[in-house]
Amino acid sequence: MSTWLDEAQFNDELCARVQRLRIEREWTQQQMAAAIGLPHERYKKYETRSPMPAYLLPRFAQMVDRSVTYLVTGKDDNFVRKPRNLIRATGTDG
Repeated sequence: MSTWLDEAQFNDELCARVQRLRIEREWTQQQMAAAIGLPHERYKKYETRSPMPAYLLPRFAQMVDRSVTYLVTGKDDNFVRKPRNLIRATGTDG
């Protein structure tokens, strides 16, 4: 049975994940803010009190090399991407 997070707990965990991922990259808040195109003070609140809005998640995920799914849930994607088998057209039959 899974446990549903309440809104406050979800927000706290998302903010903590954002902060942890930035720190793992050894970036300052100012550097991350500039990288995703935000003023420092606005970015700072996404690590301390307000969850990052959905429209910024893909940009942040790219900067920290994680999926949006991971940012939101704290879990890696449930699937493993496998390389596609490509069939090359040869122009001949058989």
